[in-house]
Amino acid sequence: MGGVSAGTLVALGAFGLAAGVGITAIGPGGVLATAGLLLLTRLSPAGVAGTAIVTHVATGGLGTIAYHRSGQLREPSTRRTAKIIAAVALIGTPVGVIANGFVSGAAFGILLAIGAAVAGVLVWLRQRRPPAAGDLPASVPRTATMAAIGLVVSQAALGRIGYPGFSHGASTPLALIAIAAMVIGAQVALVTGTLAAWRALHRREPSLPAAEIALIQRRTKIALAAGLTTTAAMLLYVVDFTSVLPAWWLALSGALAAVASGALVAAWRANAHSSATVSVAQGPAGDVFDDLPPLRALRAHPLGFVTLATLAVGGAMTLVVWHAEHSLIEGLERGGFEALALAACFALFGRAIGARR
Repeated sequence: MGGVSAGTLVALGAFGLAAGVGITAIGPGGVLATAGLLLLTRLSPAGVAGTAIVTHVATGGLGTIAYHRSGQLREPSTRRTAKIIAAVALIGTPVGVIANGFVSGAAFGILLAIGAAVAGVLVWLRQRRPPAAGDLPASVPRTATMAAIGLVVSQAALGRIGYPGFSHGASTPLALIAIAAMVIGAQVALVTGTLAAWRALHRREPSLPAAEIALIQRRTKIALAAGLTTTAAMLLYVVDFTSVLPAWWLALSGALAAVASGALVAAWRANAHSSATVSVAQGPAGDVFDDLPPLRALRAHPLGFVTLATLAVGGAMTLVVWHAEHSLIEGLERGGFEALALAACFALFGRAIGARR
């Protein structure tokens, strides 16, 4: 890792932050750290896997402490399940280490994407089971967030074979629409889905205020719609570049998009069913600043909040693209696009998701 540029470190930090939030909020978010290491470094498959495991140990340990303190890991059945899974995983670890030595870099990227697809299938199957009492609000946004993560990971394999460029497909306008929808839709799904899951997971009261239930359902609905937009865009992208990209990548991406679409449709139906829930409890809905206490100082300054967010996101994207493309102009163009997209999403969805009044 010696000689890593500042841009790469910033990008790795962004992947690490997203992975930390994903691990503690929904569980499988750690795959983002693996994808970031695969895309942004020249580490071997063994180096990527080993480094990712270290990050998972840190975030997993801290998350376990937090959930234990909250009382969510104190049930005997929960602890017993965790012990069984941990013991079996411990046995499988040396097997995985040995197998990793026979995997090339390209194959590692493919296996990573397939693993994300399998996780998506399992989430979809879990979604079809009748939920336990109080589980529905949390399970729906988890599906949306997992779908976004699966589509992000699918790009790891594409990064290894090279992006074809938006003008090399069957239709340039179609490619631009698909790319914009994938970029914006995936981010909206990830953010709003995570916010919905975070609120649902950390509110274990027997009865929630009607306003708060409505907030969770609005966040979930936006996340699911954005996720479906992303999967539709992925399918458009596959169609547009059928004659350019390798058949295995087209099949893999099409399968990922189809699996994610199925999970999202199932989650949409579950969310629609949960909308019939009636609560007589009184109380405020709360907002994003209740979900993220360190930001409470900005509650009375929504313009300052969105300004800081757009500068941070736009600046990070500028640094990453500047490093990747060796072009400050291209970095500023994409960073500016990210900043404008975030500001537009804040204006469109900010009130609905509790980011502004």
